[in-house]
Amino acid sequence: MFWLFDGLLQLQPYMFVKGSNGFLGQIAQNTMGPPSTLTDFLRVVIAFMVHYQIASTIGIAAVQIGIGLGLLWPRTVRLSLAVSAVWAIGVWLVGEGVGQLIFPQASMLSGAPGAAIVYAILSIVLWPSSKLWLNADTSDPLQTWWQSGSGARVLWAVLWCGTAMLELEAANWAPGAISAQLRAVGSSQPGWLAAFDKTLAHIAAGRGTGIALGLLIVEFLVGWGILRPLTRDFALALGIFVSLLFWATGQGFGYLFTGTGTDPNLGPAMVLFAIAIWKWPELPLDQGGAGGSFPVQASDELKAERL
Repeated sequence: MFWLFDGLLQLQPYMFVKGSNGFLGQIAQNTMGPPSTLTDFLRVVIAFMVHYQIASTIGIAAVQIGIGLGLLWPRTVRLSLAVSAVWAIGVWLVGEGVGQLIFPQASMLSGAPGAAIVYAILSIVLWPSSKLWLNADTSDPLQTWWQSGSGARVLWAVLWCGTAMLELEAANWAPGAISAQLRAVGSSQPGWLAAFDKTLAHIAAGRGTGIALGLLIVEFLVGWGILRPLTRDFALALGIFVSLLFWATGQGFGYLFTGTGTDPNLGPAMVLFAIAIWKWPELPLDQGGAGGSFPVQASDELKAERL
């Protein structure tokens, strides 16, 4: 459903506005990072999109709607997930500027490391299991490890703990950094949301260092907690809460109320990731190695729920 929604957002009038005031002007800001092979590549891609703006915009919408529709039809789920992973990486590089990671003051609060990279991860995590493999005895520890859900949990931990390290950037520790960020988000929002962001910015004024430290600790706990059975449910619940909190504040609800949003931003994608892990079939790690077979029907039903 995310891809369908993103595709429809791509057909908003704003996406067809020419010049710096339109969608491509927003994308062009991703070339303002330090000179590198990546920024040179982005300039070439964006120049092409500017030259063929209408075709590019409609093409982007068509691909994303196509992926979304393909995920709704069982026969095309695998193909759609494969296309989703590749397309998401492209969106992450071009549309999100590597999820803001090449810019100072990157933070999960503002949407780093990018919703698109989570889409790519989900394409792997939600890949349907093969019934043929599930019915067979296996002693492959890697396959058994992944099928138990450990792989998805490690990806969650790397995502959260890695992003927590971004809070150590000097720009995030300035006393007025968080306040300025919230004011910037509210500047383009409707009146009711702008007032909300202005209030939060006032509360955060002068407290940027403490807030950055708090964000680092919370994000690290969400990531590390998933690796231990006793704290797993707590980590997932906290991850959902924090993701929604960030979405409503620093991510401005993905700018969906402004007519300029291209996707819901990171928060909803992280919530879906948490639900996918929560719904993962409970399969013991030693089941395959002991010569057993995984329960096909239960596994397929649960994975169908995640899709």
